[in-house]
Amino acid sequence: MKVFLLALLLAIASQAFAQTLDDEQGSSVDRIMLNFSFDEDNKLHPDICLPFAWNEELSAAFSFRTTADYEKGKVLNVANSAKDTEINYSFINIYPILWKSDGDTFGLDIGIVDIERTETGFFTDIGGTFNFTHDLTIQSIKPSFFYRFNQLKDKDNGVLYGLSISPFSNLSVTQSTVFSGALNQTGSADGDAESSLSLRFELNGRYKLPSGMQSYYDFQYEYLPMEYTLAVLDGSGSFNSQAFDVVEHIFKAGYKIKFNKKIFYGLKPVLGLSYERTNGSDNNSNIEDYSYERYLIVFGIEG
Repeated sequence: MKVFLLALLLAIASQAFAQTLDDEQGSSVDRIMLNFSFDEDNKLHPDICLPFAWNEELSAAFSFRTTADYEKGKVLNVANSAKDTEINYSFINIYPILWKSDGDTFGLDIGIVDIERTETGFFTDIGGTFNFTHDLTIQSIKPSFFYRFNQLKDKDNGVLYGLSISPFSNLSVTQSTVFSGALNQTGSADGDAESSLSLRFELNGRYKLPSGMQSYYDFQYEYLPMEYTLAVLDGSGSFNSQAFDVVEHIFKAGYKIKFNKKIFYGLKPVLGLSYERTNGSDNNSNIEDYSYERYLIVFGIEG
């Protein structure tokens, strides 16, 4: 998957650089963005958008970003316990065809969301010490209708509103849970499922500062329902199937300054801040709602 992604990036970039770098009218899906940030674990996360112009009315685009959450805590409030959790998200959006009409844009948006969750830890009770490792991988593929409403006053000022609506999504789920120590059991799940309506709303604004530098601000909200079945350990020490009906609300907001200095191919350096938060809940279990948030410094180059 990573090899394919790199090849796709290079292929699109070669065309994007040739055809769209000098078009400063572009919005978030047809303006080249090569941004990066480091998380609290010093891992690098890209936030990339590469466009391709077929002609004045037809275009395409590709975007890719990753983020991660980390958590340390107890296991079900057991005093003698510890748990480390790492959740990695990647978001791919492929816009194979986009039409421009009277300044607005509409077309297809194929979204691919990958979630990789890893938990390791232990807890101790009267039965002994229980060690566990839990790996869960979820991939959601969702075809969407995309529409962007243009409210730009000029190429440097104004707002764009974007909406992607998907009537359904296909989920692929793989789980592996291993207990050792006082209990030696393994549970696993592997299968496909479908989830209901999902959507993503975007607001992308821009404002030219009196100094001549360009500023960008953005807000993104994604409503992501996921229905799947996992193997869950019960009170008797056996694994049984349990259905989950999870809804995640994914927020992202940012502000960037683009400096008025061309580096190469018309690209200019950017620096900014980003705030991200993920809220989740499960309608089928008594598990408490969860929430993760992160603050990031963003740097990179943009067209």
